[in-house]
Amino acid sequence: SLEIDLSETNVIKGKSMHSFGSTISFRITDKAGNVIQFDDAIPVDGKFNDHSEELECRLKKEIKPGEYLLVFYSRERALAEKMPDQHLYKTIKLIIK
Repeated sequence: SLEIDLSETNVIKGKSMHSFGSTISFRITDKAGNVIQFDDAIPVDGKFNDHSEELECRLKKEIKPGEYLLVFYSRERALAEKMPDQHLYKTIKLIIK
């Protein structure tokens, strides 16, 4: 699981492996399965152009403390929304304080 304290930051930082220039997207859902946020991750260097990339997921200001599911996709949001099972990359329990 991953914990983030909104009083300290609203950015989740991570590293993608084997991105090969593809955009990474992320989706946050609540326990009921409602989508809270679905966006593209942002590469720290400005481009998805390396084998691995440092990236950031910026949480919306409206997100409330609680327990969520954070899902990463190996494609940009538009493709991941159309075919989520095909582009699933990783799923993590997210705790926001």
